[in-house]
Amino acid sequence: MYIKKILPVIISLFMCISVACAQENTPVENSPAVTSNEANVDGNTQTQEKPKKYRFWEEKPRVKKTSPYVVYKEFVISKIDPGDKLRGANELVIFTSLYGETTGTAPNGLEAVIINNRVSKINQYNSFIPKNGFVLSGEGTAKNFINDNLFEGADIEIDFESSKLKVKAIPDNYTYEARARIDKVKDILANSNPDEVNVDNMKFYLKRADDLLYTARKLVKFEDYEDANRLSKDAMLYADMAQYSSAKYIPSEHRGMWVIPLQRSVDEVVQAFDIIQRLDIEHIYIDTTYKGFTVYPSSVMKKAGMPEQLRYYGNFDPIAAWIELAHQNDMKVILSTPTFNAGTPDPSQRQLHISKLHPEWLNTHSKLSKAGEADYYLDPANPEVQRFIIDTAVEMVKKYDVDGINFSYLIYPYSEDADNKQLGYTKYAKEEFHKFTGIDPAKIEPLSEQEHLWKAYKASKITALVRNLKILRQLNKDLLLSVNLYPLAAESSQDYKNWNADKNQIALLPVLTSADDDFAKKIFENINLNVPKETQIYPVYTEPYNDNPPRDFFNQLLVARAQKMDGMIFYDVDSISKTFFDALRLSVLRKPSTKKQDRLYEKPEKK
Repeated sequence: MYIKKILPVIISLFMCISVACAQENTPVENSPAVTSNEANVDGNTQTQEKPKKYRFWEEKPRVKKTSPYVVYKEFVISKIDPGDKLRGANELVIFTSLYGETTGTAPNGLEAVIINNRVSKINQYNSFIPKNGFVLSGEGTAKNFINDNLFEGADIEIDFESSKLKVKAIPDNYTYEARARIDKVKDILANSNPDEVNVDNMKFYLKRADDLLYTARKLVKFEDYEDANRLSKDAMLYADMAQYSSAKYIPSEHRGMWVIPLQRSVDEVVQAFDIIQRLDIEHIYIDTTYKGFTVYPSSVMKKAGMPEQLRYYGNFDPIAAWIELAHQNDMKVILSTPTFNAGTPDPSQRQLHISKLHPEWLNTHSKLSKAGEADYYLDPANPEVQRFIIDTAVEMVKKYDVDGINFSYLIYPYSEDADNKQLGYTKYAKEEFHKFTGIDPAKIEPLSEQEHLWKAYKASKITALVRNLKILRQLNKDLLLSVNLYPLAAESSQDYKNWNADKNQIALLPVLTSADDDFAKKIFENINLNVPKETQIYPVYTEPYNDNPPRDFFNQLLVARAQKMDGMIFYDVDSISKTFFDALRLSVLRKPSTKKQDRLYEKPEKK
């Protein structure tokens, strides 16, 4: 019976083989006839060899493809551990651990962290320098080179004889980055409290990422590099989704959004507010100055001889509009003053700026020249300046039904000028310091005991202003008072460990000026070591403003929660891209819903 069943199948198979053999020499229908003696362009004849046809049981020989995804690139290295000069235009610089903890670079470049001659992460600026590696930092054409050729997993080599960076990127490097992201999320899942992460969502997205990466690796073996690269990128997207969904919404956390109020009508305010409302934000931080002038009508500015309000706004008060809309939706508003940063005015309004009307209030370099036009800073040692800042804050509390006041640049200013990095050598500060110590600060040698006294003097001026903020609580005992922190800025003179010594209840807002999670961990650890446990700490994340991917924020959030930070603030609302919005809405800024259709992913119910 069995032979009778399979006999027709065997006969059909041999018939197909016979037909295939018979058609081997049959011309293809509708194709032009090709003779064996076809004339070439020179009038000679040549025999055209027919391509061999392979039967289905024969294996075709594999033709190796040259891959456009194998990349070899070079770029000249300008300097190593450059000192105060940092990096210049179009320069590629190497920072080693001998240079310091971070690169200290500005946001106009791009950096790659290298460990074991492989790119471990890409940051925009001020990267944490690993002990077992170094950082490549580029600006201009060097920035473009990093952006176009370096990615997580790329192999690099330094040729010190020719001072060149050599980059080698092979197909396996592309799957390396996907594998690294997947492994990171699996590590988060394995080491997190199940009550603090969305386990089901993470597993769902991780399964998709693993499946895509498995297929991508198979395609690399078959030398199908284009599809392998595409699937590797898809795997990374799903790994990112798994990470985004890992961070649960925590009701007790402080959730804030920074606003630069450039709106000139109520309709424009409503449009910007809609984004904040959909992200379940509860605190709105609003800048009160722009380019050196107040965005609201200020009698304090008018009394000082400056315009009452920036002309840009006409008769519109954006602060009043924002406060009204926020309070209607049960949100709190914190107005932020730039403190000692006087801003840079447009050329047409420079004559009306504080730098022209009160030059005696400005800070100066060690060479006794005024601060440049690109960095107007006020002198913290000048009593008139401190009084002006307090009066401005008092005015805001009296003028508006505000919930808090933030001081965003309450530091001793410093210049980016490498030859004159320190500011503070004003006539008032020099005379007062000399009166107390008998020392001229302009003649102090670096790293001396006298320099220690000079830094302590500057820090005392910052602390004095912080202590005077209690005046604001006399106007409103429930007022939230906060100060932006720049903890790793060497010349900031922020002695924040003593700010709450008298139970001043000042919230601290460490500004994360780098997307590096190691950098964030260092900051959080330093703060926790130096402040009372009851101090509220709300990190300010600048990833949206710096156009970093959302995963950089989630990496830092993971560190922040481990270090018991009390919330998060995003800078700023106008910089929130659709990608960033969707990532935040996936978990961390999405209230749990009881409605099944509102959830992005629902675990199937068991039947």
